[in-house]
Amino acid sequence: MHALWLVELTAAMALQTPIWSQQSSGLPGAKVKGYWTFSRQRLNQWHEQLHRIREQLNRPGAIRRAALWAEAQPVIEEVLLSEMLTRYFACFTNHLERHRTDLDSSPIARNIFQGHLEVRNRCLQLLVFAPGLPVELSVHLNRIRHLMERWSDQLFAGLADDMDVEPYCFELEHVQEMARERSVGEDAVSNRLWWSLLLAGFRGNVSGRLDRRSNSPRLNGMIAQQILGMVSHDQFDGLGLLKSIRMRSLESICEETDGRDDRVPYQLSTPLDTLLAPQRETIRINRLH
Repeated sequence: MHALWLVELTAAMALQTPIWSQQSSGLPGAKVKGYWTFSRQRLNQWHEQLHRIREQLNRPGAIRRAALWAEAQPVIEEVLLSEMLTRYFACFTNHLERHRTDLDSSPIARNIFQGHLEVRNRCLQLLVFAPGLPVELSVHLNRIRHLMERWSDQLFAGLADDMDVEPYCFELEHVQEMARERSVGEDAVSNRLWWSLLLAGFRGNVSGRLDRRSNSPRLNGMIAQQILGMVSHDQFDGLGLLKSIRMRSLESICEETDGRDDRVPYQLSTPLDTLLAPQRETIRINRLH
């Protein structure tokens, strides 16, 4: 599984945050444990790869430096792309902890988030201080870094106001400004359109320029499975897709009406019924006579 799909997963989960955050129980402990296990394995793998590449780059001679940087490219891209999911999950579990819904998941998510920041800093140090970095690759990786920071902040700007995004975003002022802009005339349709345009813009700016080699396909897939496993099965439709906020609202209305007395008839009042009511009453009276 390429790390690009983790960005798609993050956008899908962030869109469902108003529903996901309303659950009355905590996240499944087995899935949270699996998220920590596979994320820690991936962090250790990144550290080993970056340490080996840096040692070989610092050796005298530039014969193999081009090949080493080609080997480092998918590692650095994966670190930068997967950071959005790590930040979002840490922010979401912190929200659950503050509302006393789940007190165990947030420390685990913060631990993975801190570990991801350490690997990110090692990648940036490698780009700045390691010798032999091609100019084209330097521009490409720095552009991905900048875009991921902007997209992450836009994602946090679309979350609920009561979520504490400051420890997990890059520029709080930027997030607050975008949140104010989105709050003007916002409704469910415009909100979903905003998310769709955000994801489409990300695909157009990043996906076509990435290295197609996946550095940790198995671990990325396992982490995605743990995240999806934390979502209740009733939030998916028959096609395996996450239900929209409107669909969940309609289902909640149906659940509320299920407890009512079935003997009470339901009458749907429409403008046409209102206009025809006097005429129907007159016809009924004439028939009685």
